[in-house]
Amino acid sequence: MVKEPCRTSALTGVEWLAELNVGHPKRMYQSFRMSKTNFFALCELLESRYGLEEGKRISVQEQVAIFLWVVGQRANNRNAQERFQHSGETISRHFHNVLHSLNAMAIKWRNLVTTTMAIHNFIRRSNMSDIPFGFYDRRPNFLPSDAGVETIAPNGQHGHVFVGDDQDMENVRASIRDWIVANRIRQMSCSVW
Repeated sequence: MVKEPCRTSALTGVEWLAELNVGHPKRMYQSFRMSKTNFFALCELLESRYGLEEGKRISVQEQVAIFLWVVGQRANNRNAQERFQHSGETISRHFHNVLHSLNAMAIKWRNLVTTTMAIHNFIRRSNMSDIPFGFYDRRPNFLPSDAGVETIAPNGQHGHVFVGDDQDMENVRASIRDWIVANRIRQMSCSVW
């Protein structure tokens, strides 16, 4: 019996990804549920900090594309085999490689979120006046944009200007920030990657 190749499409996963990269930005977003910029930033982050490595015949970008395409399109392994022109075992292995890297990233980011929440609760419970914090604390649905937000607190003060008791709060923030940075550097130097 002669084995006949099954995955023989002219457009491989690498070629499809290259086509998306040079094509209309909407196609990348529709395929992976994120912009081109965010896609390549995620690939770089997972590779440089969270241990995602290139395979023998598959790039980091293609691995991330497989993962995002499967999750974003609710596709199964067979759909991914056809789209990326790889075997089911290859699709599964690289899907799980990305999943493990994302898990490592989530663990580190969870620590950052926990620290941020602790600071938030400390400020809320303290009797110190903090005009910008109070302004945003009363808006539970407020989310700053990626570009950052320049806002004016209800008293007319800009978010980064402190008067009176707010200088005390700025000192508290600075000491907490310095402690976090010092301990994060210590944790990073102890971690093995």
